[in-house]
Amino acid sequence: MNKRLLRSLGLLLGLLVSLQPSYVHPDEHFQSIEILQQQLRGIRGTVAWEFKGGNESRSIVPLYLWYAPAILLSSHLKTVRPLVAMYIMRMQNYLLFLAVWKVSSRVLESSKLRRSSADLLMCTSYVVGGYLSHTFSNSIEAVILLAVLSMMEILVQKPRQEHEEYLISGLMGVAVALGVFNRITFGGFILLPGLLTFGKFYWRHWRSLLVAAGSCLFTAAWIIWADSKIYQSNRWVIAPLNNLLYNINEDNLAQHGLHSRSTHLLVNLPQLLGPALIPALRPRWRMVRIPFLSCISGLLVLSMFKHQEVRFLVPLVPALFLSIETLGFARLISSKTLLNVWLIFNIAMAAIVGIGHQRGVITALNYLKETPVEVQVWWKTYSPPTWILMNQDLTVSTTNFVDGEERVDDIEFRVTENHIVDLKGSDIQLLNHTLTMFLKNGAHVNLIMPDSVLKLATKLRKEYSYELQPLYSSHLHIDLDHIDVKDLSSLRPGITVYNINKIKD
Repeated sequence: MNKRLLRSLGLLLGLLVSLQPSYVHPDEHFQSIEILQQQLRGIRGTVAWEFKGGNESRSIVPLYLWYAPAILLSSHLKTVRPLVAMYIMRMQNYLLFLAVWKVSSRVLESSKLRRSSADLLMCTSYVVGGYLSHTFSNSIEAVILLAVLSMMEILVQKPRQEHEEYLISGLMGVAVALGVFNRITFGGFILLPGLLTFGKFYWRHWRSLLVAAGSCLFTAAWIIWADSKIYQSNRWVIAPLNNLLYNINEDNLAQHGLHSRSTHLLVNLPQLLGPALIPALRPRWRMVRIPFLSCISGLLVLSMFKHQEVRFLVPLVPALFLSIETLGFARLISSKTLLNVWLIFNIAMAAIVGIGHQRGVITALNYLKETPVEVQVWWKTYSPPTWILMNQDLTVSTTNFVDGEERVDDIEFRVTENHIVDLKGSDIQLLNHTLTMFLKNGAHVNLIMPDSVLKLATKLRKEYSYELQPLYSSHLHIDLDHIDVKDLSSLRPGITVYNINKIKD
């Protein structure tokens, strides 16, 4: 197949995938859109722990700079539904990343043939539509990282020139500050490239170094001031420092899940690269180059922490494609077999991650937005992004833990209107207790659960005497969190909204 046609089809497919209501991870909502919608639109909903008073582990300024224009635009267009606003932000991320990638790849790779091969990989990778278009802080990090690495490459390519580089140094300082305040991991991605840039350029150009440091410090000071105002804190809010102090405590990480330190290398990287690992395993890495050094330092720093998720490595994917022996891969993909394997891998991952994953949570919320919100109990799903309801009177409750036991001590069962209850993956006994308490208080209760645990719905009917009346269902929902290899019914796609009542004797 013609490479130009293949690249164009890949970009078109990526755009279509980016405009699907898939739900890859809760942080794509709760660390971005959710908090911004509450602050800019005056709605109520879930507040992630990072944004609660006393924690302040996420800077809000990068979110305002990145997404506030899209949110404010949608708020002025009264006919725009919440999901349309989400699609606008995803399209913004998709197009912005591709624009920065096109420019950066020309700077970071001088060989036209190598650049063409890397571009083919990038344009046909599911990562662009499935991850980079979503409203993760990692998506912002990827764009800023490409920009900073490109500026470092420009400086490294002219180490002995006599004149200074004030403009690039100033812009780089601003970008580095934004990158670090967006995600503390950004420092790991630029650690080794920064050392190379210092050794090859700044060692001889101290005035340019002072400009870079000055612009970085000034931007950081401005973000600290703005965050402190937004959080309404009586002390200076230094979000990256708070985030670092939280993450170096392993007890804190245990609340989010601990992994082996080799998880990024052995599990997460193969999920992102797939067959592209074949040239990555060839011993022809061009080592002392900016993209490669970013890959090494990024992997090393991220692997130091035991909480390791696939999306943490997403910013490295462009640098990886520019670092591996892409010419070798270009020769290999002349073989129809390997090309087909690469395309099948990315189409399959795009379907799972970019189209179907937890999709029903978003579409169910979109349906429920059109009905009066009384009590919604979400069970065995990802946490519902409550901003989609656009409700100014919402109460959001979830479970708590006492000595390792999951409980519902914090749920106000007397609140029977505008109440969202996130039971997460709790057991059926806790669900029964929750439903019973709400029904005793005369609440109208909707239960939202995936079809992968449909056998538990049967148990609710037979053992707990509940009447489950389906109100809404969608088969386009993939639940990967409750797969039981001994029970094929756990592979069933779909999600259903039920009206719950107790069967009268």
